[in-house]
Amino acid sequence: MGIDSSLLFVLLILQVTLFYRYMRVSMLSPLFWFLFFGITLPFIISPFVLLLLESPGITEYHEYLSEAYFIINIIFFSWSIGYYVIAGKRKFNWQKSDSVRPFMFKYGLFLIFIGIGIYVFFWYYVGISFFSAFAEPLATRFKIINTTGAYHIRNIGIWCMLSGYFIMYFSGDDIFKKKKIAFFSMILFFIIVIFTPLGERSKMIFPILMLTLALFYDGLISKKILLIPVIVVFFAIPFLGLYRSMGESGQDFSAYELFSIFGQNSLLGILLQFFMRSNAFEYFLLFLANKDDLYMSFNSSIISLITRFMPVSMIGGHKPLDLDGYLTSELIMDPAYGQFHFTVFPEWYLNFNVLGYVIMAFLSGMFYAKLISYFDNTPNNIFLIVLFSNLFIFNWSFIRINNALTVEHIYFLIFALFISMSYKILLRLGKKS
Repeated sequence: MGIDSSLLFVLLILQVTLFYRYMRVSMLSPLFWFLFFGITLPFIISPFVLLLLESPGITEYHEYLSEAYFIINIIFFSWSIGYYVIAGKRKFNWQKSDSVRPFMFKYGLFLIFIGIGIYVFFWYYVGISFFSAFAEPLATRFKIINTTGAYHIRNIGIWCMLSGYFIMYFSGDDIFKKKKIAFFSMILFFIIVIFTPLGERSKMIFPILMLTLALFYDGLISKKILLIPVIVVFFAIPFLGLYRSMGESGQDFSAYELFSIFGQNSLLGILLQFFMRSNAFEYFLLFLANKDDLYMSFNSSIISLITRFMPVSMIGGHKPLDLDGYLTSELIMDPAYGQFHFTVFPEWYLNFNVLGYVIMAFLSGMFYAKLISYFDNTPNNIFLIVLFSNLFIFNWSFIRINNALTVEHIYFLIFALFISMSYKILLRLGKKS
């Protein structure tokens, strides 16, 4: 880093530290989650480590570091002001389950079985054997993407299983007493195993994090025990990254080969793999280096979002690319073979120029503050439990428009409403009978 970028880097650290202390952020609260995973890890820790390790992705665009950190400082400051306007110095206060609810437990179990049924149908619909998919995770992903409706069927199955799992968990603290941790860890292990052929790290790592959060909030595990899932995730991210890039059609695959490749990496190599796969900063630098040659208006972002809800036959046979797809196609490669995450900041700039960094960050802070104000009462609300199961609340620290995840989250909101309403209807019918 040059002297300017170094000062801006230190200024960002100072901003985050002062905000953390002033707001008296609780351990693993939603605000803590944002500060660590939304700012500290992608824009402080990862870039610093990758610069020390001389990663070519960052060193190649070294001249844009000052501009990048100036922008990120402005974004974090604006976000913080927006958050404070709505939330003030509000403290995180998790409300434990207020009663034992056997019907809620049964409803959760029912959803898990429904989810497994949909998931089994999904593999039949795609035309791939579940067991052979273990050997070809990359080819399996492409097959799912290119099969009409397969992605949505898969999501519904996953959502049912995870929402059912956490509805069971929050149905009452006294159901399993001391065996609760073992029981739910065993079920989660089963769910993660059947998600493995999908080759998506988030589908296997996030459930672990969410169960850890729930156990910690309920006082069932200590801060020391938290180190276990942290270590698991640290090694799982590069391991799963290697796994999902193997087994392409025509390429031999074996578990021995995967473990051999992973084992050949030194701790330094594993560290590099971890931070490379948790670092969107270098793609933001790539955007800054080419921003004058790119164009995406606010209107086109809105139109692209709307058309993503329409059948392909109604919009000329193909859907427009979202932001990451557009930037991937313009700057890296054909997005049909995968997309890269450039952060949400390029969309803010392309839609509103430099003012977008201020306005959208401010609105994001306000929106996030309002969203997490409901989070405390999660164990006592089916709708909030379903949102919790998909990491929904933590995914909305920054507002994004033209993004495939935005569409997925809107569908998930509809799903959560349906699950919540169904529970209330069945509960009333049960009481009447």
